[in-house]
Amino acid sequence: MKPRSFVQQLRALLPSWKFFDRVAMPPRLYVRAVGGEWQPIAAPPRRVWSWAFSPRGNLALADQSAVEHLVADVDELDPSLDHDAPAIVGLVSYQLVARIARVYAPAGRWQWKIVVDREGEISDYLVSPELAAA
Repeated sequence: MKPRSFVQQLRALLPSWKFFDRVAMPPRLYVRAVGGEWQPIAAPPRRVWSWAFSPRGNLALADQSAVEHLVADVDELDPSLDHDAPAIVGLVSYQLVARIARVYAPAGRWQWKIVVDREGEISDYLVSPELAAA
């Protein structure tokens, strides 16, 4: 194996500059007690030491990544499918997001949904059926 050049090693320390066409809100996960108000799943507050040690922040990033992955998976499917279609509910990313939502779910019957911003239009993207507390 060839040793890497100094420039290649230095690249790991420099930021990657990516420019985007537009800035949009990432998909957000919400939970609620059935009939109650939707509550967003928020990232934990940042602390002074968060830059060095932030397990809850890392978990929040992983959760957000799972939500984004589910949106990408559903986008690849037929748009006429219902939210509870077996093709959607059977996705691994759907099951992961459902488990994430369960952690934040209130007691009793509850639901989760994903809200997306498409072309400046914020709308419900995917709404789960009513679920019972475990």
